[in-house]
Amino acid sequence: MVTACAPAAEKLPVGFQRFNAPDDRYTLLYPNNWTFQPGPEGGVLLADPIDGSYQVTVYSSDIKGRNDIADLGSVEKFGQLLIKRFQDRKEKTVAELRSTKERKDKTGKRYYTAELVVAARNNAQHTVVTATVDDGKIYTLVTGTGDGTWASRKEKLFTVADSFVLITTSASAAKEPARSQNKTPSAP
Repeated sequence: MVTACAPAAEKLPVGFQRFNAPDDRYTLLYPNNWTFQPGPEGGVLLADPIDGSYQVTVYSSDIKGRNDIADLGSVEKFGQLLIKRFQDRKEKTVAELRSTKERKDKTGKRYYTAELVVAARNNAQHTVVTATVDDGKIYTLVTGTGDGTWASRKEKLFTVADSFVLITTSASAAKEPARSQNKTPSAP
């Protein structure tokens, strides 16, 4: 007797679903109640429909001649670069680096994550940024929430940030056959 087996369903954390980018370049987990909309410059925005400060954005930009986030320096240097990017003396915006970490996915691709608090005029935003570099592009995920909701949302936001991975990297693309161009994207 021959028995056919269907692939096992992916086990996701309770309350999360998987998002695959329309171009099949990356994937991440996000809370079930969030909605999808195209982001700036071809990026992606997933957000809580009730609280717009509770969201994740992913975008990419050119970074010629680089194929690893470590080409930009250490994870600590990455965190310091983010502080400079978020601080604005004219607007009296202050950014504080809370933590950094480095991880690798199953293909060995390196990712840097930094947690910051950005404060301006009696308003603080907790921000988590995860980035990786591949084939001359930097892919950046930014998620966060207001200070008043950080404690209750922190774990979910780190789940989102830690789930962000490239689906096809330049190294894996060289080893795999080309994908069909007729695939329907899995964006909600």
